[in-house]
Amino acid sequence: MNSPIDEALPVHSMEKKLANIKTPHWLWIEHNQIAEINPKKPKLDEELSVSFIPMGAVAEESGRYTTDDSKKFEDVKKGYTYFSDGDILFAKITPCMENGKVALLSNLTNGVGFGSTEFHVSRLTEAVEKKFYFYFFVSKSFRKQAQANMAGSAGQLRVTTDYFSNVSVPLCPTREQQRIVTKIEELFSEIDSGVESLKTAQAKLKTARQSLLKAAFEGKLTEQWRKDNADRQESPEALLERIQAEREAHYQQQLTDWQHQLKDWEAAGKEGKKPRKPKVPKALPPLTQQELAELPELPEGWKWINLGNISEISGGITKNQKRQSLPQKNPFLRVANVYANKLELDDIHFIGTTPDEAKRAKLKKDDLLIVEGNGSPDQIGRVAKWDGSIEHCTHQNHLIRSRLASPISADFVLHFLLSATGRKAIKKVASSTSGLYTLSLAKVEKLCIPVCSKNEQMMIVDQLESRLSQLDQLERTLTASMKQAEALKQSILKRAFAGRLVPQDPDDEPASELLARIRAERESQPRAPRKLHREPTP
Repeated sequence: MNSPIDEALPVHSMEKKLANIKTPHWLWIEHNQIAEINPKKPKLDEELSVSFIPMGAVAEESGRYTTDDSKKFEDVKKGYTYFSDGDILFAKITPCMENGKVALLSNLTNGVGFGSTEFHVSRLTEAVEKKFYFYFFVSKSFRKQAQANMAGSAGQLRVTTDYFSNVSVPLCPTREQQRIVTKIEELFSEIDSGVESLKTAQAKLKTARQSLLKAAFEGKLTEQWRKDNADRQESPEALLERIQAEREAHYQQQLTDWQHQLKDWEAAGKEGKKPRKPKVPKALPPLTQQELAELPELPEGWKWINLGNISEISGGITKNQKRQSLPQKNPFLRVANVYANKLELDDIHFIGTTPDEAKRAKLKKDDLLIVEGNGSPDQIGRVAKWDGSIEHCTHQNHLIRSRLASPISADFVLHFLLSATGRKAIKKVASSTSGLYTLSLAKVEKLCIPVCSKNEQMMIVDQLESRLSQLDQLERTLTASMKQAEALKQSILKRAFAGRLVPQDPDDEPASELLARIRAERESQPRAPRKLHREPTP
């Protein structure tokens, strides 16, 4: 399959064009030879409005930034970084620096701005093309070099002022800088056009995915199958009776196990924690007519059921310092391991547990894990199915576990919770009067799930997974093309600053003469008076 980026911008043909350009002779100089680094604040009217740019207002790699906020000079003159139109902002702290938060500023309020102290500022001489140096600082090769020279402690690493001031930067004729910028922007425009096509395709895939899920849980995917198998379908009532019988049998087994554990505990002199008695499974009351009226209509033979009536809902293990001394350590899933229909298991932590906790919180294959969340409704309720890939794995208390009864397919419930209707149900039960969004065991128990016969559930899951796998493959293709586009941009920047993007013009002012002119201009500027050191008066 050819992706839109292949059609908009054939990579190999562009690489071939760029390879034919000869490398000119450039100068590499210290940054401070052509720029004032972190210029001092000027004296301004206290009431003057200025732009305010926090770190979050600068986008990664694109150079885009917002200047929606403005403040009075008197409010920002202390404790913030000063800059003005034409300056380049360069994020100095990890991970903002590595992520490419760089911006060439213009249209600031009254030409002046203040912002995060985690920015370095480069005020370039007017003799050079400023966009040329913006592209140089935002290139991954420069950021990689800067990363290797950061100083500080873990999580607080920064590019130092000394490094940023003295780092080597390229200097070529100004007209060549301008030609390079023009070529970069021409090529980037072609790439961006292809990327927009990719983004449009991704949006269509997202819509197609939700349309497919919507059809599945409206019964449309299995409409003909239901007609052909009407006399062989188990009713929702019969299914629920089976679930209730299964839950009762499970409870009786838990009760028997507990009684044996209790006897062993008493025989051992009641050493350690007393075994916890299992809770009697309680069915939630049936949904009211008002609640049903707020839910989408279901096909005949389907029924809306609270999740707590078809599964065992339980919490996990709370992390605390005391656990470090416990001898038994178990693998421990955290919120960071669970995403929407995806498990990230590269970084698994271990936690001390008692034998009772390890048994209670041990995950079984096909358990659903639901992120409790705290804050944005778009971040809570991420759900994934446990794949059983780690033995004796437990989970933290911020992950809510749903262990479904055998007549209910975990994949069926998973796909429903990933659908627009399922997400709406999660947001509804998670909302609160305080404006916060969070889930709890009780809230998850009340989630409304559509239920049909086990045979139809499996038929729906088969059809969904077959069609969704095709969409997943298309998504992977688009993602790979997006990465290819980004890699191509970096390849262009690499060639640009190796002097192999545009031809050299012998009529250009040589870089050596340009540097000499910059030096002469800087030397002719009046110098600020030196501050004399005064000894303290005795």
